[in-house]
Amino acid sequence: MLHRLIHKPPVPLEPVPLDKAIFSKKGKIRISALTICKEMGIDPQDIYPKSLEDFAEKDVPANVQILRFNGYETQRRSKYSSTHFLIVKSSSSGYKRKNNQANRE
Repeated sequence: MLHRLIHKPPVPLEPVPLDKAIFSKKGKIRISALTICKEMGIDPQDIYPKSLEDFAEKDVPANVQILRFNGYETQRRSKYSSTHFLIVKSSSSGYKRKNNQANRE
């Protein structure tokens, strides 16, 4: 017996707010975040939020626009979380102090 699937229209995800560990008050990415992104092979632009309107194109249905936005936001959250975790971990372990001392020598 075939069951009909009920398709609900997609709902855009709420973007994660900018965190002060990664972004400055002006919304620019911090040097520590840039360093970690480089070490992890993450393009820093990939952790900046985009709006739903950034995915709008002529003749593209709204549900496709939302799916594209949600796909981007899901990937961004993963990269953002990894970057945030390593920044918090490195700041609590004294990574910055060790790195700064090595750069002075």
